[in-house]
Amino acid sequence: MRDLHMDQPSGGILLARTCYYLALQEQLGSLLLLHPTKGYAAPSSYGYASRILDVFDDRVRNAYQQRYEQWLGQPAQELSTPLLAGYVMRESDRRGWSVGRTISWLRTTAEVGQFRQGMAELMARVDAQDHVGIDEILSELERAAELWSDQIGAKLPRRTVALQPAIPFVSPTINMPVPDLKPTPGKKLLVLVDRLLR
Repeated sequence: MRDLHMDQPSGGILLARTCYYLALQEQLGSLLLLHPTKGYAAPSSYGYASRILDVFDDRVRNAYQQRYEQWLGQPAQELSTPLLAGYVMRESDRRGWSVGRTISWLRTTAEVGQFRQGMAELMARVDAQDHVGIDEILSELERAAELWSDQIGAKLPRRTVALQPAIPFVSPTINMPVPDLKPTPGKKLLVLVDRLLR
């Protein structure tokens, strides 16, 4: 039990997570290896990534269930699965692939690459105790979580610049979106979250 960190507040979550993967392993007839440092209790980058995904999953799932109950008069009957696991299972079914093949493919996608870059930049700011930089990333994630709890995949407001073309006797102002030549760490994280929620 000590290995499951049951003495910490996250111990119950870790135990439930372990039971979930054991049941999934039995259903798939395949061995799923759980890495000891990739849980909720360990302060690894995967641990932080899990918390970020869980915030979006909880926000969107709760908003959906509230709307479902409000409009249809009964709570949505749904077994809660982790966001990433649910996506992998849906993609496996859609593509007719094994879970292992789907996971291997997902790891090579551009979205996962950007997510890893975003996590690395967040961790670098955490290690440097750059509180302003950390707050910028978390604020961007918070804004997206609020928007997406209302509508999954809603586009985040883009930065714009006001242009005033030189037309005789007319002086209209046009707001032109500025291209994202260097995406922020928050945007890099959101690319994968957006894909998982769709």
